[in-house]
Amino acid sequence: MFGYVKPFVPELKVRQNELYRAVYCTLCTRQKKLTGFFSAFSLSYDFVFLALLRSAVMGDELTSVDGRCAYNPLKKKKVLLANPSIDYTAAAASVLTYYKILDDIEDSRGIKKLKYLLLLPFFAPARKKALKIGVPDHEVKELLNKLSELEKKNLPSPDLTSEIFGELLGSIASYGIDDELSAFAMREIFDAVGRWIYIVDAVDDLGKDLKKHRYNPFAKDDSLNFDIIKNTLQMTLTRADDLILKINFENEDVSQIIKNTVLLGSSDVENRVISKAKHELETMKGKMK
Repeated sequence: MFGYVKPFVPELKVRQNELYRAVYCTLCTRQKKLTGFFSAFSLSYDFVFLALLRSAVMGDELTSVDGRCAYNPLKKKKVLLANPSIDYTAAAASVLTYYKILDDIEDSRGIKKLKYLLLLPFFAPARKKALKIGVPDHEVKELLNKLSELEKKNLPSPDLTSEIFGELLGSIASYGIDDELSAFAMREIFDAVGRWIYIVDAVDDLGKDLKKHRYNPFAKDDSLNFDIIKNTLQMTLTRADDLILKINFENEDVSQIIKNTVLLGSSDVENRVISKAKHELETMKGKMK
């Protein structure tokens, strides 16, 4: 994933922010232990959202203890005892990164392609280790291949491509959950989150993709309306918010972090990404005059 799904920190209580950071640190530690040291470099904040929500749905405890960061061992910080949802999320992050690198190799040229080729030997073993934990590897591979084929068609709309990415995240989030209602909720929530991520990422990359003549679903839209895009993004997450409200959170801090992320964090990201895209497009138009 891309690091867009995160809370609006100024509105979190101190203990909630501390819990959020503890989940991130624990995911990093568990990724290193379960799938290898280098795999942890693929971790992004999106996976904290998955670990928290999956822990809530699965009833996994979030037990905080004192620990230290491998990158700064002199500094004490709060971490969590590992639970099945955290370990699953760590494994899923490694699998997604592996296939993302394969896609980057196919799409890149020259030095950039060489960089990804050099990275692959470090992440291929991570995927194999992740498979022992149990992740939907086959589904991830098929859906990413399908997404790649659709992008090669240069579709002028993100509708189909974002749908595939939503299906991908929904498959990952719901995998291995036996309770049908819980599995349905996770699949639908992350289907919406996946669609949202894909569109946000497309807007974020628009200026760069135009310069490098790369595919972007908004690149051919001469009458690009950012207000419509903003409304689409907000409506996309409405379905996720409706389902989240039905989840019985035993930990109120987790509930507040999740709701903050979906309502406030997403809006903050949308505003920053759209503002950046507008500025880049205006700059490009100014240079063309």
